[in-house]
Amino acid sequence: MIVALVTPLHPDGTLNLAAFQQLCQFVIASGCQAVLVGGTTGEGPLLSREERTQLVAAAVAAIGSERVVAHIGDLTTAGAVALAMAAERAGASALTALTPWFYAQDEVSLLTHYTAVAAATSLPLYLYNLPARSGNVLPPGVVSQLRERSARIVGIKDSGGDLLLFQEYLAAGGADFAGLWGPDGLALGALAHGAAGLVSGNANFVPELIVGLYRAFQAGDWVTARQLQAQVQQVRAALRDGAHLGLFKWAVSWRGIPAGAPRPPLRAPSTEEAAQAERTLRLLGFSANSALTTPSSGGLFSR
Repeated sequence: MIVALVTPLHPDGTLNLAAFQQLCQFVIASGCQAVLVGGTTGEGPLLSREERTQLVAAAVAAIGSERVVAHIGDLTTAGAVALAMAAERAGASALTALTPWFYAQDEVSLLTHYTAVAAATSLPLYLYNLPARSGNVLPPGVVSQLRERSARIVGIKDSGGDLLLFQEYLAAGGADFAGLWGPDGLALGALAHGAAGLVSGNANFVPELIVGLYRAFQAGDWVTARQLQAQVQQVRAALRDGAHLGLFKWAVSWRGIPAGAPRPPLRAPSTEEAAQAERTLRLLGFSANSALTTPSSGGLFSR
């Protein structure tokens, strides 16, 4: 159970590392097992390489190295390699790298790119498929070849939303290949189809729901798992499931950790958008500033 962290910013747009560390501690205390730093939800493409490395170091200082996964995807191979090396020095325990974006990539370029990134450090590397943002689908055949080339490639973070393709990734990766699922709307379905874990954006502000769903599945309690998945759907609808990062950051702030606004050109939510989100969170039993209290082990829905 991994949280794709938002990146708190001060009003002047600089990193709010104190709030970021508080967020790290909150989600871990709520029952999550690790954090993903500098990913799509964390505005990674809008941050400098130095800022992304600072976030990794801050997370390591807050919750320990073994709980920190660093996103080191970049538009260039050289940039991803540099970020990977910096993340290793900062103490990350694992890496994930989105396919390079904007330009179309063929299988040869993807193989060359990920082989170079995997060779840059001694850390395990998770591939990362999110074609809606990168414009490039990672083919299962490339996954299979990469597994043959490098033992450091240990899994994939799939945020594409296609469970059929996800199963192809698991088959292509073979034994001990970990499939991590991103879209919260199909979290239970992905677990049922062999996901080793979830990487959740909504868990920034409702970690109790995602942890509860994950634990209910593990316990074989399908009734509770389906109920919690339905509640996750309500949250997704009200907060637009990451399509409006300003709402995600507003929700983190509403729970008591100042996340600030996203970096422009992304925007903060309107008063009406925030009000609708607050109504949904309150209906589900959440309250303002509740992240400031120490969560019980596992949160509201611990078993």
